[in-house]
Amino acid sequence: MNRILLIGALLSSLAAQSEDRLRLIQADLLENITDKDGKAVQYLTGNVKFQKGAATITCQSALYMNRDGIGSFTDNVRMEKEELTLTADSLRLDSKNDIVTAQGSVRFSDSEYSLKSRLLTFYTEMDSGIAEGDVEFLQKGQTITAGKIIYKKESNDAASYRAEGNVTIQEEERTATCGISIYNAVLYYFSFFLYIYKFL
Repeated sequence: MNRILLIGALLSSLAAQSEDRLRLIQADLLENITDKDGKAVQYLTGNVKFQKGAATITCQSALYMNRDGIGSFTDNVRMEKEELTLTADSLRLDSKNDIVTAQGSVRFSDSEYSLKSRLLTFYTEMDSGIAEGDVEFLQKGQTITAGKIIYKKESNDAASYRAEGNVTIQEEERTATCGISIYNAVLYYFSFFLYIYKFL
């Protein structure tokens, strides 16, 4: 009985993994080539579309290493997953580790915040990332600019962040500047509710 349960759990885990792998949906042209290390690579052009779980990636040109689960996308790159949208000049997806690296004119947004930068490393399963180069982060009426921002979306749908390098924070008509700014969205909400509790 225990073996059957173990086999069942293993099979369902494998099925979930296979559905969440990076899969080619369409391309106008597909060429099988070999890279400098002798690995098989698919070179795709024209109306390229991939899917990974609930995420869809579209572009005009891509290199795909199926065995490694790695895709490199260029030319009008767009990635969408539910409310998340990411556009960039180029994008690399490490499917096995759920890491997206976007370069160039990077734009990232969801219903709660948006971000612009020149480089973004995004951890898809944790909804967190590291943005570098002329970063602009907008959240709940606040605009933060910095050289680098490390952020994580919290369970309360707000984003905690650490901004570094020529940080400017603008909210309504107030502006603050500093070298480093840290905001913990979970601690903020906890402190807010604790403050209200004191006066009840």
